[in-house]
Amino acid sequence: MLADSVCLIELGRCGRFSASWPDSRQSAASLLWNGNTQRRGGRFCAVLLAVAGLSLTTAGCDSGYQNLSGTVTVDGQPAAAGVTVQFVPEGNTRPAEGIVDSTGRFVATSVGKAGVMPGAYKICLINSTESVPKPAGGLEATEEQEAAGIAPKGWFEYQAAVKRFLARPPTGKGWNPKFYSSPATSPPRWNPETDGFEVTLEVTSDDKPGL
Repeated sequence: MLADSVCLIELGRCGRFSASWPDSRQSAASLLWNGNTQRRGGRFCAVLLAVAGLSLTTAGCDSGYQNLSGTVTVDGQPAAAGVTVQFVPEGNTRPAEGIVDSTGRFVATSVGKAGVMPGAYKICLINSTESVPKPAGGLEATEEQEAAGIAPKGWFEYQAAVKRFLARPPTGKGWNPKFYSSPATSPPRWNPETDGFEVTLEVTSDDKPGL
């Protein structure tokens, strides 16, 4: 199931939100949501979202965010560009994520806000999907498509391809083992207030669950 391969957060209360089609700069690991994907805004309850997916505006506290950044290595080398580092809250706070660059560095953001809220988090690592072919026309909608709430051509097929890729990601040198992608099985935890604001994640491709 997808929930085994992507960290999903359930928003348990209704809230206004606006959605934008992801472009090539966003995490392809978080393109998937349940609901009418052609609708540009609306009220939804218990919408399942991948942490990084949509541009959201929700009610909530806008203060207390703390800058958080870090480095991810796999087999002693910088993780592949496009790896998603997801911070899944263990308490009543907001999820956060960072996208790894070519040097293995990331900067965490929380639903459109720089930094993370205080609290404890499980950390998930989603393999880069840069190798999944994108539609010939790209992932950015035209002005006409934006106005009509229509996805770019090939966008849904690309979603399906990303889902298949993440369900069975490659294995071997340089790839994060799949168990890191689920909060139920990913070992790392982080609390900025006790662990600091610079995260170092050292992974090997032959790591085993529970270690």
